[in-house]
Amino acid sequence: MADRAVSAKSLALGIGRLFGFRTDSARDAATVGLIRQFESEVNTVADAPVPAWARITVLTLAGMFACAVAILIVTQLDRVVTSEGGKIVSTRQINVLQALDPSIIKSIDVREGDEVQQGQLLGTLDPTFAAADVKQLKRQVASLEALSARAEAQLAGRILVYEDRADPDFAEYAALQKALFKTMLAQYTAQVNSFDAKIKQAEAIVLSMTPRERAVPHVIDGRRRERIARGSGTSVPEVNHLLEARKMMEKMMKQLSGGKMPSLPGMGMPGMPGAPGQTRHPGSKKAKAKRKSKGGARRRR
Repeated sequence: MADRAVSAKSLALGIGRLFGFRTDSARDAATVGLIRQFESEVNTVADAPVPAWARITVLTLAGMFACAVAILIVTQLDRVVTSEGGKIVSTRQINVLQALDPSIIKSIDVREGDEVQQGQLLGTLDPTFAAADVKQLKRQVASLEALSARAEAQLAGRILVYEDRADPDFAEYAALQKALFKTMLAQYTAQVNSFDAKIKQAEAIVLSMTPRERAVPHVIDGRRRERIARGSGTSVPEVNHLLEARKMMEKMMKQLSGGKMPSLPGMGMPGMPGAPGQTRHPGSKKAKAKRKSKGGARRRR
């Protein structure tokens, strides 16, 4: 019955069009009211106008649903997993951030779970130790620069001159190197003068000798040595020292000519002939001679 029923308003309008006359609104309202007395309640409710608030509510819910679907499609949602004995392992490479030198952390600007970008400040360290290291390295660089300039001046044989700088560390080390340069130069000059004096002294001693004494030094006895000392303006010990040096040179030349390594006083190695600290073998000729002389002395006693 409900499916076959028609609305009262549509039935009244159909009757009016069928008979060909027009009905005004009052007559239509009366006719509709009369017809509704004989139709079902379902048609009455269906013919009733829809409220505006209902339409607005439906449209609002539909819009919210569409927005939720769009958000689910566009945005990325985190997956929430509950576990008591599991372990979270990152699928990407883990970056371990640490200071090259031990230092104190001043602040941490990120928290666990934050997504960081390239170039973002993660934390700051206390600059006390770093500043001390930088200052120490700067002083070391200034010291090495001053030392290098002094060594180059010594090699080139020129006066040491430093360039003017505003760095107080460089000025301090430059003053120290200048003082060291002056001291070393004075020592070098004194050594050169001493060597020159020794050379002149040796020349004077040699010039005071006769040609035969120069060719055959072993003929120089005590009187000849006194004469040579007076003629050269030196002393007898100095003449003796020169003669001993000549004997040593002759010995070295003989060793070189024989293919042996000459033993220099103060430059030998322990265990080598003529080297300081060498101990003679108990079976050597001199050791045997000493033992024999000691035995003879004991027998005489």
